[in-house]
Amino acid sequence: MFLEQFYTEKRYNEWVGEKTLYSYRFYFSLLPQAWMDPDDPADLTVRNFRTLLASEWSRREWKPITYNTARKCYRSYCAHLVRDRIIGFNPFDQIPKMKEPQKLPKSLSVEQVKALKYALLSVFKPETFNGFRDFAIFQTLLYTGIRRKELLDLEPSDLNLYERNLCIRNGKGGKGRNVPVCDQLLPILLDYSKVLMEQHPEATRLFPSKNDYALGERNLRNIFDKVKAKLAFPLSPHRLRHTFATELVRNDLDIFNIASVLGHSSVKTTQIYLTANTESINRKISSLRLYS
Repeated sequence: MFLEQFYTEKRYNEWVGEKTLYSYRFYFSLLPQAWMDPDDPADLTVRNFRTLLASEWSRREWKPITYNTARKCYRSYCAHLVRDRIIGFNPFDQIPKMKEPQKLPKSLSVEQVKALKYALLSVFKPETFNGFRDFAIFQTLLYTGIRRKELLDLEPSDLNLYERNLCIRNGKGGKGRNVPVCDQLLPILLDYSKVLMEQHPEATRLFPSKNDYALGERNLRNIFDKVKAKLAFPLSPHRLRHTFATELVRNDLDIFNIASVLGHSSVKTTQIYLTANTESINRKISSLRLYS
């Protein structure tokens, strides 16, 4: 009962996606193995959760990030119960996170971006709507850094060419923001929007299928697979997002503005790009006259 209410609130009040809900359901499916019932407050103790996490970490050989994901899931549920006065305190106030090794974001180099652009021209034929759409999808991801789901959810009215921005209505965590459209992307979206209005005036998505339906995750994966076949390096929407963020840092955009454009809830998430941008750091340090 309590758990299903938690799922409902996450889905409809906090706009949590299906992948995250699937993750929640997986971790809660482990509770019975430790003789824990998520709907029985008496079972939700520090000792029981410690035992569960330790046993699953050992048995499944969890990495720290997986352990922390499970902890975050259980902590969120317990916070929900504390708020509703089902339990008196959150057990995870006494269960710390595991320290994770810091992973630097993997972005494309300047040469790889050039290779990607060349591949786009060879793979997608602008004479067809689908070819122009797929080309525009890659350019939008590369020059805005928006998330995969944010791209798929875009509607034609979200593109404001007069104010030169994309309106993200429902970003991660249900948060909205406006993402600037730069000079390199503007003419592409301008031409694409004209073709869209001519050939798909009833489309409900900015990047629709040939039948005016919304593109799905599988459709986007197939589009990426066509380009990946021409390249000798990994490619994904998230890698393009990392590439965009790294490029903003390389061009000395303020870290707070970068966080705003990317839709990060905390600037701490954005700071990792400062660490990854060793080329810019090295260039700046080499030009300094230290101790002079």
